[in-house]
Amino acid sequence: MDSNNLLHGFFFAGTVTGLSMLASLSHADTAFNPANTSVQMFHWRWNDLAKECSSAIGPIGYGAIQISPPQASKVAGHWWDIYQPVNFNSLDSRMGTESELKSMISACHAAKVRVYADIVMNQVAGDSSATFKSTDGSEWDSQSLAYPQFSQNDFHGACYIEPADYQNNAAKVRDCRLNNLPDLNQSSSYVQGVAVNYMKKLLALGIDGFRLDAAKHQNSDDINKILAAVKTAYPLTISGEKIWVTQEIIPDGSSSRSDYYKNGTVNEFNYTTALLKAFRQKDGFNLASIPAMIGIFGNWGGSFRLMPPERSTVFVNNWDTERNSETSLNASNQSYNDRYNSKRYDLANVFMLALPYGEAQVHSGFNFSDPEADAPSASPLDSSANPDNRSGWDFIHRANAIASMVRFRSATEGQDVNNWVTGSGNQIAFSRGNAGFVALNNSPSAWLKTFNTGLPEGIYCDVITKKFSTPNDMCTNKVAVDGKGNASLAVPGDSGSVVPAIAIYSGSKL
Repeated sequence: MDSNNLLHGFFFAGTVTGLSMLASLSHADTAFNPANTSVQMFHWRWNDLAKECSSAIGPIGYGAIQISPPQASKVAGHWWDIYQPVNFNSLDSRMGTESELKSMISACHAAKVRVYADIVMNQVAGDSSATFKSTDGSEWDSQSLAYPQFSQNDFHGACYIEPADYQNNAAKVRDCRLNNLPDLNQSSSYVQGVAVNYMKKLLALGIDGFRLDAAKHQNSDDINKILAAVKTAYPLTISGEKIWVTQEIIPDGSSSRSDYYKNGTVNEFNYTTALLKAFRQKDGFNLASIPAMIGIFGNWGGSFRLMPPERSTVFVNNWDTERNSETSLNASNQSYNDRYNSKRYDLANVFMLALPYGEAQVHSGFNFSDPEADAPSASPLDSSANPDNRSGWDFIHRANAIASMVRFRSATEGQDVNNWVTGSGNQIAFSRGNAGFVALNNSPSAWLKTFNTGLPEGIYCDVITKKFSTPNDMCTNKVAVDGKGNASLAVPGDSGSVVPAIAIYSGSKL
């Protein structure tokens, strides 16, 4: 969680003495869902995730979940305390115990869902155990730099990152304290070893990959050394796949994102900003502006300077950006919400899942008014493992239009973007080769038009209006495509009651 341009960034640096078992000795023949779409299950507890993987996440078709940091941390009563680690030998966290984590991973794997862990190797908890508790009872003191795995010699000096440093001082951004949290020296072979052991311990439990929080606050070469050591022990995950890695790097004048390509994909925050401006119609942008903003198929980049798609992980929002209403679209921030009297948040996710750019991540968290509010204490699920809509969790991953587009994305993978057409400035449609078609209407008026869908002749179910668990033959909105691939459609306007889009694809043919 990088605080540059975001609200209240807190993160942790991770490591534990872990298990040294080689992944290659225990490959499982796991048949996972396609990996092109994952979901950030922010702050969800392990026992709840085990149930949700089986009942919804797997059946929807998500390829992976990204879980919150699993190490022992400071307990401060805010959402961000899980990003202030105390003990990397302990996996007793706010989300559950090590045993519960292992059981959840097994349950999600059985549901064809990978599990990625959010980790940080940059810094540790502030304050001390004299004032705050930790999730596992460990003691620490940030003044004397005494932690279960670390002492004074394992940290950078007590310098502080100033706002101007993000424009011209990469060394301070990497080596100084952010929010006065002790900054680990990742160039130290000992610190690297702790990080390696922590990641190995998670891989031994079945973890399939990692999000590296605050990656730009660490030297890309140090991260590379840590990953190389991890991959020496685990060339593959215990499920037999390459270890997935993505890195949080908010672009600024101090860091070069391309330096980090050698380690894995990079979170593309410029994409998040582009969707914010296009769907909220800010600064003169609208949906018709998108090709100029982010580029076009085969020539990505545009005025927002997007990275190559194979280097990028994209999302409409994450838990950081949603806490500042001007940083991204959001569904959970009650002070400015893009699902109130509008469906532009859902519409932006439909667009992301329809477009073949980057690895897509949906975000699912909880509702809040106070940006520092902690996660709800209530389980998101009732006694029958169904969503409890009174619990305070937002269940975005289950939203009909978003959930149904996960399989659209998988079915259209590798297909070009064709037949791009605009109506008004806030109406766009395009096909994905001969495998899919989507029309989006971010205006209040219906869009009536005969579209070239690119699809073979037939009757298709519009998946936007369908629950993920509803069979296609029970579809309520059917689309007829003629022998030339044309379909006459009425795409609803955005009244705030229905998602103003239509999407059909090969898998929705009746």
